[in-house]
Amino acid sequence: MKGSGYEGGNPEKPGPAFSFFQKGDKRISGAVGTYTVLTMLNEVMRLAAKSTKSLPLNPVKFLKLTGIGAGTGILLTICILLLLSLVMSARDIPHAFVGPMAVTAMAVGSLAAGYLSSRLLGEKGLLAGAAAGGIIFLIAALSGLAVGSFCLGFQAALRLITILLAAAVGGVAGVNAKKKRKR
Repeated sequence: MKGSGYEGGNPEKPGPAFSFFQKGDKRISGAVGTYTVLTMLNEVMRLAAKSTKSLPLNPVKFLKLTGIGAGTGILLTICILLLLSLVMSARDIPHAFVGPMAVTAMAVGSLAAGYLSSRLLGEKGLLAGAAAGGIIFLIAALSGLAVGSFCLGFQAALRLITILLAAAVGGVAGVNAKKKRKR
């Protein structure tokens, strides 16, 4: 294609298409520039496909393992909340402590969820932990909406930050934990 900045004819070897990287070259303009940019993106994608490090995680595997970690974290949170409810029924605990105890239980469950998610995944601990925490917050918010006790505001934002932070810390700890040796 004459004047497009791509005169090589072979998309596997773009040749002159990348000459606009040189100083003072003004080949990118209008449709001609669009074709040049698309050719450049094609080359970048081809080079990225060669490198295994640049490929992203398998999203299905990521969501499956993160979901397993989040489910485990939710179960742990429910167990902790049940224990706290037993303590509250046996002792006279002020009502002001109920909210902080629930947030603490969710933070502990999120920490465990992030840890397990990143251990199962084996990499990307911060991302796996934050994703597990996001799933836990989403499920908690949806259950709160179902019973009519969820309201969007400062407390919800504080819970979100607490859950995400705890899960991310758990994810980093999980990916950095030493693996057991087989004897």
